[in-house]
Amino acid sequence: MRKRIFLFLFIFLLLGGSVVAWFGYRLTMKSNFVGHPIEFIVDENTELIDIVHAIDSGLVDPETFKEWATFKELGTHLKYGRYVFEEGMSNREMVNRLIGGLQTPSRLQFHNVKNMNQLASALDRDLQPSKADFLEALTNDSLWIANGVEDKAHRMAYILPNTYEVYWTASAEEVVSRLLVEHGKYWTDEREELAQSKGLTPIEVSILASIVQGETYMEDEMPIVAGLYLNRLRKGIRLQCDATSKFAWEQDHPEDYPVRRVLNKMTEYDHPYNTYLIDGLPPGPISIPEIVAIEAVLNADKNEFIFMMADLDRPGYHRFAKTLAQHERNIRDYRKARGR
Repeated sequence: MRKRIFLFLFIFLLLGGSVVAWFGYRLTMKSNFVGHPIEFIVDENTELIDIVHAIDSGLVDPETFKEWATFKELGTHLKYGRYVFEEGMSNREMVNRLIGGLQTPSRLQFHNVKNMNQLASALDRDLQPSKADFLEALTNDSLWIANGVEDKAHRMAYILPNTYEVYWTASAEEVVSRLLVEHGKYWTDEREELAQSKGLTPIEVSILASIVQGETYMEDEMPIVAGLYLNRLRKGIRLQCDATSKFAWEQDHPEDYPVRRVLNKMTEYDHPYNTYLIDGLPPGPISIPEIVAIEAVLNADKNEFIFMMADLDRPGYHRFAKTLAQHERNIRDYRKARGR
């Protein structure tokens, strides 16, 4: 009789333990997320119910997620950030990720940025700090000096448009410092040697790249344009770049931004960035140059061109000339084509 009682108790405990283990597995270890990854943001206003709503389409059993999250007091331990849940995750994995602040980095991208104001807007789109926060960091003299940049005119040369992985909660100062670190990584010994072979410093490469970018958006033409401007620099000929006149005018006449057409009053405007009136390169970039434009300068085409003008037969491209006579002929052809 006693053996039967012990056997009954053993079976009861075994079954009870199995049931407890099953519920524990179901509550914590079993996969509870399916489908495409879901991205969501946790900020100071986020509550547990907001997270459930954000990931509801991927949850197999929302109730077990809420039960485990409540048990772990998720509501009082939430860490701000950008999170991504993927297929196969259990309740424990999801809750631990939120409590531990194990964010998924944001992919920070910006291209075709003309000035620091536009850069601040681009950074604000993907990260927690506001545009005002980024503008404050981008104009913080102490921050730039701490990163080795003392000349304000050079600041845009230190920003490289690219794709960066940055945590959503990173401060504006941390993001700007990260961009400056990436600039340093880009300028390897090999690239510095290429710049030196052109008679330029890395900063001057970026300045010229911004000019090349201002004159053509055709990537396959950029090395040709870069070669032309290098020829002018070597020969002591003013660059006479319309994009610099446009930039100069916009600096003092913000009400005209953006200038659609360069007029004579702009090419004749007295300004340190107007390459119709100054010798050599302007003090700094006229925009934040893309990496493709920087590479175009470093690997500039070895040509003998001095002049360029728009090519009506190939919109977006230019006709190039080695001599003034050739350039004047291109001008006549252009005017004739415009009159067709």
